[in-house]
Amino acid sequence: MRRNLSRSEEKRERGRFVQLLKKCYFEEFVLLSDYLYYSLLFEREYEGLSEFFDTLARSRVDIFKGVGGMLLDFGENPQMNIQLRGRSVFGSAPWDICGEDVERAIKALVGAEKQTLSDYERVMSLSEEEGIKNQVNRYICGKRELIDKFERMLAS
Repeated sequence: MRRNLSRSEEKRERGRFVQLLKKCYFEEFVLLSDYLYYSLLFEREYEGLSEFFDTLARSRVDIFKGVGGMLLDFGENPQMNIQLRGRSVFGSAPWDICGEDVERAIKALVGAEKQTLSDYERVMSLSEEEGIKNQVNRYICGKRELIDKFERMLAS
């Protein structure tokens, strides 16, 4: 946390920092879930894209665990109260997937990744601890690369 703050200011800032980490933790969980969902959804018609999303899901597990570890380091329990959200159904059935469905899914993921990237940038700005900054910076770099990859996919 930042130096030169009163105890009450430091406590409030720590609380904001932890809440932001919890938000990132939940967002990573949702992205992990989405990547698994798209891996299954595109399995029949778009095998290469399905494998791509499966690989993303596997890489997300490490990030999800890393953010959970940061919460534990702050003495917080990285549990979530999850309320299921509905997903829009693509096509009339899973086997009726079309190119527009793929594009819509990727656009939604770009938006979610950009939101999470923004939150990680805020985590960086609130922390002075080098360990946290290094770990979060790796997440930021990975998210930027992934957003670029998604945007190249949309452009092609």
